[in-house]
Amino acid sequence: MKEERTEWLRKWATLVVSTVALLVACLREPLTLTLKATVQGMIREELVRYETVAASDARWQKQQEATADAVKRLERELSALRDISTAGDAQGKLMMEVSKRLSSLEMKLEALKREP
Repeated sequence: MKEERTEWLRKWATLVVSTVALLVACLREPLTLTLKATVQGMIREELVRYETVAASDARWQKQQEATADAVKRLERELSALRDISTAGDAQGKLMMEVSKRLSSLEMKLEALKREP
């Protein structure tokens, strides 16, 4: 009886092992394709999350242009302020000259009033 049982166990083990091997062989290709598609999808998602070199360069270029525009705008404003300051200085010098001449005229008038 023990021999029959051992023989029966061998037959079933052979059948189970053969069936599992056949299933693995049959399902290997579809599983490989499925896993490959899944891995490719995950890689695409990861790559989308990271910036490409071109996108990074474009963003850097845009930032540089914005900085250059800001510098140009500040230079124009500084130039305008310098012009105003120069005009103010020129006007101030002119006013000082007028003031000196008026003072000179007042002194001459005072001197003329005292002479009689």
